[in-house]
Amino acid sequence: MNKKPVIIAAAASAAAACAVLFYVLRGEGGRDAEPAAAGAAEKAGAADGKSGPSAPVATPRAAKPRPRPAPKARAPGKTRSAPAGAAEKPRLAMRAPELSPEERKAVAAVQDALDKEDRAATFELARKLASDKSPAVRAKVVEALGWFGKNAMPELVPFIGDADEDVANDAMSYFEQAIGELDDDLEIAQTLIAAMKAVNDPEALESLASHFYHIDEGIAVEALIEIMSAGGAAAEAGKEAYSFASGEDWTGVQAAQDWLNRHRAEAAAEEAAAQAAPVLTPAPAAPDGGAAPAAPGM
Repeated sequence: MNKKPVIIAAAASAAAACAVLFYVLRGEGGRDAEPAAAGAAEKAGAADGKSGPSAPVATPRAAKPRPRPAPKARAPGKTRSAPAGAAEKPRLAMRAPELSPEERKAVAAVQDALDKEDRAATFELARKLASDKSPAVRAKVVEALGWFGKNAMPELVPFIGDADEDVANDAMSYFEQAIGELDDDLEIAQTLIAAMKAVNDPEALESLASHFYHIDEGIAVEALIEIMSAGGAAAEAGKEAYSFASGEDWTGVQAAQDWLNRHRAEAAAEEAAAQAAPVLTPAPAAPDGGAAPAAPGM
């Protein structure tokens, strides 16, 4: 039997089936099938070393790089968003393997005092642990003190000059945040005097002195005279604040005292003039809403 006609017939049937399938797919895919077929033809031509269709080959679009998130600024252990006594408090107890049993005990004691809202016990522990050899313990004490706001400012002062940079920065952050809770310029000045006398770090002193820019210049100069008289790093840090408050360069205690005396005399004269000035009472309006009647003799 001659197999050639059979093979030809089978090939013809397969070609017909492919044609039918092509038209079916063309009807279902629509326009989307044409670019796919064109792309296949172009790839085939490139593989054979022959040029493909006249249309240029589309270059795939490069994916846009995903933007990196901005680095977060380092902040103290806890941002004080609630007053002392609120339900949520910073959890200080740690199970870090690098802490010794003594350090864990100290941290647990601070946590217990904070949970009980025992300010006196917390402050007592802070004074005791300010010289603890462990920066981790001192950091947790600062975190606890930050919860008490302006009431903890005296206890925060020793930590502002801490040998550990992170502890010192956190203490300064809480201290400056507490300054914002004070309304009286004299109280702010007295607080800054105490802090600047206890701190030796030049950068911390400069940051503290900058708060004199925001209070009454007379109060600022009086406080700075006390600071500058003590000498040391605090006196150097206060020079710029003195120039800002007085409008003069620092040349010594006597010149600063002379400025303060003139300032007080001027303020007293202004107050006396204000008290002596007659109080002008506006004339009553006419009943009909018109101009008030003129005084006799006018």
